[in-house]
Amino acid sequence: MGYTTVERGTLITTSYCLYFSKSSGIWLLTVILFLVPAAAGQYTTVERGRPNTKNYFMFFKYGDSFISPFHDIPMLADEANRTYNMVVEIPRWTNAKMEMSTKEPLNPIRQDIKEGNLRYVKNCFPYHGYIWNYGAIPQTWEDPGFIDTNTNCKGDNDPIDICEIGYRVAKRGDVIRVKILGIMALVDEGETDWKLLAIDVNDPLAKDLNGRMYFFRNVSLTVLYLVV
Repeated sequence: MGYTTVERGTLITTSYCLYFSKSSGIWLLTVILFLVPAAAGQYTTVERGRPNTKNYFMFFKYGDSFISPFHDIPMLADEANRTYNMVVEIPRWTNAKMEMSTKEPLNPIRQDIKEGNLRYVKNCFPYHGYIWNYGAIPQTWEDPGFIDTNTNCKGDNDPIDICEIGYRVAKRGDVIRVKILGIMALVDEGETDWKLLAIDVNDPLAKDLNGRMYFFRNVSLTVLYLVV
């Protein structure tokens, strides 16, 4: 039995919807396409609640509309130049373990909770908190039903994490364009947890850093911090 589609609204606007149906005429699924341009500077955030509490949330907006940083911000910032969008969850030198909540409506950033307690990372002397800007690549996901051949473990059911090593201390909720330098796989409680290493494209060193040489020269410190 075949499927047909019916479009409503104007393409590349928030009013555009694409409906799916079987030939019997029974509507099965509605897909609302909210296509957000990749201009990182156009995103804003709205905070609700008090930081360092369980009721703190940071929501994202594009223009006047609330959006999901997980689903609505494009993965690619510039396909031709192979740059990606990064959603900053944890600025450098901070300890609160923040993340996009994949289970909450609109996927706000909130503090991670484990065994009923808010999570904070330990300091790694002589540094304080995270040694880089930490976040995730939107529109990515590590499948918990897929066994990775590199680790023999399933995915961790979260977006792919990314460590941005540029000089600027970002703000929580920033959406920045990054250049990927390398990737490494960690196993966390039996789950695959990939970590990308990247640099802001606007960093003065970005044009001179190209993948493998820089990555392996600096990966030891990164691994040390991640496992502490």
